[in-house]
Amino acid sequence: MNPCYLFSQPLCHQTTGDFAFRDFTLSHVPADASSARSTGEVRRVTQLQYISWPDHGIPSSPTDLIAFVRKVREKRGNSSAPVVVHCSAGIGRTGVLITVETAMNLMERKQPVRPLELVQHMRAQRALLIQTTSQFQFVCETILKVFQRDYVDQTLN
Repeated sequence: MNPCYLFSQPLCHQTTGDFAFRDFTLSHVPADASSARSTGEVRRVTQLQYISWPDHGIPSSPTDLIAFVRKVREKRGNSSAPVVVHCSAGIGRTGVLITVETAMNLMERKQPVRPLELVQHMRAQRALLIQTTSQFQFVCETILKVFQRDYVDQTLN
């Protein structure tokens, strides 16, 4: 029997510019509808969506993506719960977001950031991460903007 999870209606829904934020509860239910057994497990999920970012495309500006990454970090706070990042195929937009966030983490720890090496390393975990040349170029521009504008959390040093 495979478990399934049901999303509740959003407990909270807010759209701000290009971003949407939703809070849900997830309830565990059995995949077999004939069984009424449930574990009773309920989890709270916060979904952040970059609604104007087109598939195979790039965000409107590096500053907008940086703002989104900062919002994800703010919502996560000090939680040790995992962050799940996904787009339609899980490689293009997902790759851009996690590469930029990883680069920000490296900068906060005063470590070198080499975008090509970073993407090659990540592709060993997920093939085809970052689908287009424009996405890779956007990653490089965003990392440069993070560095130039000092958009990293210096309290982590």
